[in-house]
Amino acid sequence: MDIFSLRLKWLRERLNISQKEMAERIGVSQQYYNKFEKGTGQPNLETLYKIRSVTEESIDFLIGYHFEDKKALDLYDFYCDFRIMRTNAEEMLEHAALNVDEFDHDEKLLQEKFKIIQSYHDHIRDARSKEHKSFEVFFEYISQIPGFGGHVATKEYWINLFDYYHDNDVELSKEFLAEWKSDHPSNTVE
Repeated sequence: MDIFSLRLKWLRERLNISQKEMAERIGVSQQYYNKFEKGTGQPNLETLYKIRSVTEESIDFLIGYHFEDKKALDLYDFYCDFRIMRTNAEEMLEHAALNVDEFDHDEKLLQEKFKIIQSYHDHIRDARSKEHKSFEVFFEYISQIPGFGGHVATKEYWINLFDYYHDNDVELSKEFLAEWKSDHPSNTVE
């Protein structure tokens, strides 16, 4: 079975619809549609576009050019938000800790500063926990997508992908992810 057939079936099952209903939605017979899922037939371009409309996924995802669907991108963005929240809090903590000496002479101000530092520690701990949980949810989900494998099937790949964007001051966005993947075709499904 090819990647298109596997993903088509996977998406249809995620939509919780039968082959008959899918065939009706895209305007083909159930027999003809069944060939798509078995890998014994391919849709024409018009039918492929209708499949894209029904599944609300890109043709690039359907044919295996991209290895993540819309939900995976959203989950990854969610993980990135928590990771950014944590790194920002760590930077704020570092800045707050550097200036503690300024308050040596005033015990009251020093206590307030330590309360602020403790709140940063709490914020970092909370963000780190959410970062970890959101990453695990993302990775568990993407691991279920048909065709997920090769060098992208490691947690390190996705963590390093974030580092690449962050280190190059590139804002994480779906548009950038798509652009980056088109510039790095080796990152598509093998």
